[in-house]
Amino acid sequence: MQRRTRVRYWGQVVALTFIIVAANACGGGAVATVVPTPTAPPPTATIAATSTTISATATNLPPTATAAPPTKTPLPPTATPVPVVVETRNVVTKKNSSGQPLIIGEIVNVGPGDVGDLKVILAVIDGAGKTASVPTAVIALEALAPGEKTVWQATVTEKIETIKEVQAQAQAARLSTSLRDRLYKDVKVEGLSFSSRTGQQPTVWANGQIANTGSANATVGVWMAVYGADGQLTHVGFDSAARLYQIQAGKQQPFLIELSGISEIPLKYELWIRSSKREAAFSSTVIDLEAQKVSIIKNPGAAPSVLGELLNPSKVDVASFKPCHCVPR
Repeated sequence: MQRRTRVRYWGQVVALTFIIVAANACGGGAVATVVPTPTAPPPTATIAATSTTISATATNLPPTATAAPPTKTPLPPTATPVPVVVETRNVVTKKNSSGQPLIIGEIVNVGPGDVGDLKVILAVIDGAGKTASVPTAVIALEALAPGEKTVWQATVTEKIETIKEVQAQAQAARLSTSLRDRLYKDVKVEGLSFSSRTGQQPTVWANGQIANTGSANATVGVWMAVYGADGQLTHVGFDSAARLYQIQAGKQQPFLIELSGISEIPLKYELWIRSSKREAAFSSTVIDLEAQKVSIIKNPGAAPSVLGELLNPSKVDVASFKPCHCVPR
């Protein structure tokens, strides 16, 4: 651009000079000398090369959020199971009134928790060292609190000449909720008294009343254990005529426990009342019958017999009679 502007300017100057020279040669009059006014060249436009520096702006992206590991819900602490520890004690072998071997003993809860489902596994070893019998033990109570005990007994039905050893093992389980809810405590024994008979078949009878003081119907049984002066278990008895009674709320039921082979009134004894709720065990009406015309017939060399009549004082028919008890005086 700058070079083209300069060439055009000098071209104009040369052309004007030729005109002036030509005029002088022709002899014309005065010649006006025209001095061309130098035309200032147009300002050269300087275009500065602008260097635009584009700096790359590094855009820092926000840090990617790291997903937190899922929160683990802590598991509840595992409850340590309460150990079940039961033992048999005071195991004694004797004979009942029929001459059969009778095994009695205690089962004790020596663990820290309540237990139920009580069992006593027995094995009778004869003189030859063989297992001659595995009798079933009947236990007074259904459940035991820590430190509590109860009694049991088992009859050996097999004929065994010599009993060398009796092996007894106690078993139990943690008290179940169903059994705990079924147990019934609102019962007690009232009017307990003793009578005895001596002779060839010495016997002691314990009789009284079982009172249901609660608001529920109950199935109830009473057991008795007799101990010697040294604390050794000597006799176990329960009402053989009706081991368990059904007693309505607020009612009473007489009981009789026979302790054979003992002629003296025991000085040391313990009672156990087995009781549980039995709402469905009763009909809508329970009638107490009356005993009349009671008489005692003596049998030489044997226990006396008691005869009598039962009278229904109500105006409804009754069934499922419970035996009555007569105590010799």
